Amino acid sequence: MVRVREMVQGYVYHSRRRCGKASCRCARGELHEAWVVATKVGGKQTTRSLGSKVRRRVQRLADNYRGFREAERTLRKLCTEALALSRELERLVCEDPFKEDRRR
Repeated sequence: MVRVREMVQGYVYHSRRRCGKASCRCARGELHEAWVVATKVGGKQTTRSLGSKVRRRVQRLADNYRGFREAERTLRKLCTEALALSRELERLVCEDPFKEDRRR
């Protein structure tokens, strides 16, 4: 997790869509294609087109973010397991101070 220095909270994908103009080629089925990044800006979901040079860098940064989140999930799972083991150890090691009194 610490090795990742740069990341983009979002994902990159290939988009194909219509623009809505009746006279455009997309109205005949030739959709507009573009690589876009979907991310949040100011708390709102947004998409932005990416040029070929920028796309590679943003894709790498988005991959870094996915790797970071995966490492975070793994860390959270390990912490939960460690806590469960700690509680089990506590249960096994702690003695009942009144245990001897019950035998008498």
